[in-house]
Amino acid sequence: MTFEVEHYDVELDLLPVAPGRATRLFGGEIRVVAKLALRNRGSLPIDRLCLDLYRLLQVDDVEAHGTPCEWTQDVESLSQRHQVNVLRIHLPESAEPGQAVSVQVSYSGPICGAPEVYAYVWDHVAPEFSLLRWELKWFPWIHDLRLPETDFGYDLTVRNPETMVVVSEGIRTELPTQPGLSRVRFTCPRRQKYRFTVAGAPFSIRKISDGVTLYLLGDESPVPVIQEVLSLTESACRSWFGQVPDQPFSIVEIPEGYGSESSIGLVLQTADGFGRGLDHQQALRQAIHAFGHEVIHRWHPRPAALDRTRLMDEGLTHYLEACLLGQVLGQDAFHDRMARYRSSFLANHVSETIASCGESVDATSRGKGPWAFAVLHEILGERFESVLRDYSAAFSGQDATWQDFVTVVEKATPGNGSKWRDSWIESTASTSWISEEESIPNLARLTLDWNG
Repeated sequence: MTFEVEHYDVELDLLPVAPGRATRLFGGEIRVVAKLALRNRGSLPIDRLCLDLYRLLQVDDVEAHGTPCEWTQDVESLSQRHQVNVLRIHLPESAEPGQAVSVQVSYSGPICGAPEVYAYVWDHVAPEFSLLRWELKWFPWIHDLRLPETDFGYDLTVRNPETMVVVSEGIRTELPTQPGLSRVRFTCPRRQKYRFTVAGAPFSIRKISDGVTLYLLGDESPVPVIQEVLSLTESACRSWFGQVPDQPFSIVEIPEGYGSESSIGLVLQTADGFGRGLDHQQALRQAIHAFGHEVIHRWHPRPAALDRTRLMDEGLTHYLEACLLGQVLGQDAFHDRMARYRSSFLANHVSETIASCGESVDATSRGKGPWAFAVLHEILGERFESVLRDYSAAFSGQDATWQDFVTVVEKATPGNGSKWRDSWIESTASTSWISEEESIPNLARLTLDWNG
């Protein structure tokens, strides 16, 4: 089967119950109507659709283009510990190659997390805190497709008790509803790799800037530090990239033990990430890592799915995070962060190039990637920021690859861009350099002198 989801339109009711003796593993339930706009991306007609759902959810009804479908639902094992509901749908008519299909699935049930699979997934629905994450498969996903590995847009309408504030990605719109309830819609029209996460609690809300909102569980003590870091980050990003992103951005405090998460427009962070209990300088350092890093991601062009090196995703962002630390806390903080990247990379004993993008993609993108950009910055000098701005302007709102970036670099410094590419991205020569040399100027000289 080769169906692809292009858009979700989901109506979600949160029905929280306080955990008690009889509901120790979970609080309440969810009730969902999910409409999927799909397209047959294969070369043959398809008359069946296979979807995954969280193991405790019960499907009530399935329709395709308003016509009832025949369907079956079975719990199956994906691995030794991981079970999932597999929904097999027989479409009333075959979908021809390229044809769009609209499917609606209605379902409900309790949410008990999946700690036996992911230690941090304690997701449940309760008045004091509710969480639904993509790992849980609370929404229908194409069977056997890794999450999240495709671009889609979504409209999500959530109804919940009025004592609860609900957060997700996208443009937020409050909707009318009956007394005692709250109803809000989140709109994400642009197709991207959303995680489709929903969090709810009696949050206190602070608007940090036009595009950034903070949702807190506790007191507001970390607000000044976070506001300071976000202001400094946005100022730096304007210098680096020029344009202001239009994507709303929410930062949400979650209880300890749930595990932090970051996506295009939403950051979930536990109390330690907010710097609670730390002195000012430690809190700044922590906030730059937890939130400044994610804001930088928000600014630069999104990496194309085919560019699996993650060089323009994590490599560039990690380097600019180190630069931000240097601007805020001094050059010792910059060099300390770069040394950590270097140590992490060398500890993994990577023998692959960045371009090969094998099993060591995270080690190369997050460890060697920042050093590659540090060397390029040294080579370009003041032109580095203009290259970032030109790259950002050329690929704003589009998918971009590291090859696209190198093209922009070559225009700024003919010949040097290809030397940087050949030695740092397409060769392992630079791996031996950074194992022996910590001076960025010396690494730049080695790069320019390298003849392959």
